Amino acid sequence: MGPLRSTEAPRIVGTVRAGSTLTYTGGTFAPEASVTAQWFRAGTPVGSGGSYTLTDADIGHVMTVRVTAKKEFFRDVEATSTPTAAVQPRVFDVTGTLAVRGDAVIGQRLSLGLPTLAPAPTTTTYQWYRNGGAIVGANASTYVVTPTDAGTTLSAGVVLERAAHEPVRQFTGPTAAVLAPLTVERPTTVRGPAIVGRTLASDPPLFSGPADRLAYTWLRDGVPIGGASSTSYRLGAADIGRRITLRVVAQSARRPDAESRSASTAAVSKAAATVKATARARGKARLRVSVKVAASGVTPTGKVTIWRGAKVVARNKTVRGGRVTVNLSRQPRSKVRYKVVYSGSAVVAAKTVVTAKVRVR
Repeated sequence: MGPLRSTEAPRIVGTVRAGSTLTYTGGTFAPEASVTAQWFRAGTPVGSGGSYTLTDADIGHVMTVRVTAKKEFFRDVEATSTPTAAVQPRVFDVTGTLAVRGDAVIGQRLSLGLPTLAPAPTTTTYQWYRNGGAIVGANASTYVVTPTDAGTTLSAGVVLERAAHEPVRQFTGPTAAVLAPLTVERPTTVRGPAIVGRTLASDPPLFSGPADRLAYTWLRDGVPIGGASSTSYRLGAADIGRRITLRVVAQSARRPDAESRSASTAAVSKAAATVKATARARGKARLRVSVKVAASGVTPTGKVTIWRGAKVVARNKTVRGGRVTVNLSRQPRSKVRYKVVYSGSAVVAAKTVVTAKVRVR
């Protein structure tokens, strides 16, 4: 009989990656013989049989399989496969992609939404980029947008690693350009007298760019006044002696808030009273004194006292709706001048007037 001879050399089939199973085809001989297979990692035996499952220890090494044919009365013959490429690391099962969360606004904190990996990575490395260039020191999962970022776009990258696995590298797309903060080019101003009952109006500020909304807040001695959030403000009793300012905040979805504050008013004063008093003789030593008190923006209340010379002839008569009428009796039958003293109120200043001379009969 002739010797055994190889009719087809063995050839390794399968994905050369840790965790995958390799098999072989070929490895046939003539005449037909029984065969055994031995697997080698870089020349070192690691297994036998018709298949071999790659392990982490195989990563980076080439694999071969050697088939040995045996047949009675024949000398043993071997055939060895061509080496594979180097065994590759395992791969993650990846779901999702890296994404930036948050608004690219100065002062805001951006975060990253990570993909889901199976198995879980053991090491995660972050890097933030400004216009595609790495930002020195920005190696955390979050990033606070700074004034330096104005006019640029931001992005991020991540490397996810685990032993014996091929690293996963992902990058986000760029954010919208970071807008520069608004600056005040013309401050807000307040118009109107600082007198209770009067209304203060405002001229809006001018900012360096458009804002989505202007928020108005009136302040009393620097403290916000509840409910005072329109472009004008009517001064009330609580404002007397205080100084009023207006704060206007420009609000924008993609910029930090910007603030303009007006100069303070003078200390708010009470409303000035205008008092008119007329006296009319009623006969039989009687006199009627009519008093009208007016003040801009308010309806005066308070008391009126009437003097005839050094004598009080009517004391603390109540002003209602800005008016009071006082009837006097037993007045001297002569021409007399009466002094009317308005005491003022919480919001109206006091005032004294003198009537024209009236002859009492």
